[in-house]
Amino acid sequence: MITVYSETQESSICRQFKLDIQTLVFPGGEVQVTIDHKADPDFLLIVTNLTSSQDVMTLLMVTDALKLAYPGVPIRLEMPYVP
Repeated sequence: MITVYSETQESSICRQFKLDIQTLVFPGGEVQVTIDHKADPDFLLIVTNLTSSQDVMTLLMVTDALKLAYPGVPIRLEMPYVP
């Protein structure tokens, strides 16, 4: 499961919003990721727990989609376990 948060730092307050991500796996195994683009964050946080090779591919596709939707915004990854 992959969850993405957009975070904005205002003064001493950090605001965190969950981004909506839709994934679609085609019959051939290709992964398509759609991200709901919101306001300009200071950075993005990806939280994931990978359990299969399909999850690894989805993580790569989510990262690519975030880089396209939010150019120049730093992306942080929180992944407590790698299979």
